[in-house]
Amino acid sequence: MALIFGRERELAVLGTLFQQDRNGPRAIVVRGEPGIGKTTLWEAAVGGARERCAWVGRSRARGAEAQVW
Repeated sequence: MALIFGRERELAVLGTLFQQDRNGPRAIVVRGEPGIGKTTLWEAAVGGARERCAWVGRSRARGAEAQVW
C-alpha cells in the first residue's frame, strides 16, 4: 500500500472501524469534492479490512451514476 500523507485523522477513523468487535457488518461512505483523495482513503479502508481477513463487498458510482449524489 502507498504511503498517505496529511490524512492521519481520516485514516485513524477508518482504523477504528476494524479495531472494534469483528461480529456484524461494517459500512463506510467517503464523500467530498473531486480530487481530494476519496479514492485513496477508500482503497486504504478496503486494504485494512482485507489485512484483517474480512470479507469485502464493494460498490462505487461511475459515470452518470456519480451525478445522482
